[in-house]
Amino acid sequence: GEFDFGDLARFKSLEMMTEHLIMRYTDYPDLRTYLHGYALTEKRLAELNVPTRLLLAADDPVIPVQGLSDVFLPDAVTVQQFQQGGHCGFMESLAARSWLDSYVLEQLQSSG
Repeated sequence: GEFDFGDLARFKSLEMMTEHLIMRYTDYPDLRTYLHGYALTEKRLAELNVPTRLLLAADDPVIPVQGLSDVFLPDAVTVQQFQQGGHCGFMESLAARSWLDSYVLEQLQSSG
């Protein structure tokens, strides 16, 4: 009962829908501030000094992997590219189960 997603079909774009959700359900003042909060810009990536792994999918319609080779990445960053995964998909079955949770858990357990 906290969220009402019944009217989302009225939006003509993902951006319009996201802005509506941000303004309605978060404390962000606008869409730009929200997006800037988690944008992985070249400057932010270059400043990373803790072990970081980027998981990318070649079929991601939102984040193209083609330009990553032009971006400076410090030694702390490891990139792992998969052929499929879409945008946050990484599905392992038609039941909409993602293998990403298991993958992250395995990585954390093996680095401990």
